Amino acid sequence: MSRLKLAIEQIVFARKHTIRLLDEAKSHDWFRQPAGGQPRLDKPPLKPLSLAKTKLWSLLWCAQHEMVHAGQIGLLRRLLGYPAIR
Repeated sequence: MSRLKLAIEQIVFARKHTIRLLDEAKSHDWFRQPAGGQPRLDKPPLKPLSLAKTKLWSLLWCAQHEMVHAGQIGLLRRLLGYPAIR
């Protein structure tokens, strides 16, 4: 298996896994406040991050981080002679 094919398979797997997790979460639970506690997404992430002080900011950072890589892939495509994707 080529390294490119392996990388693509891992990206596809990660995206499908993320979508499955999001689909399984009930929309009314995203900002629900547990009794005697604070909303789940306002809590600190399990693994401390210097850029994200809450779970919500961690999710927002993930989306921004993926867009950085999408931009890098777009640049590589253009450098290889492929048209820009719009």
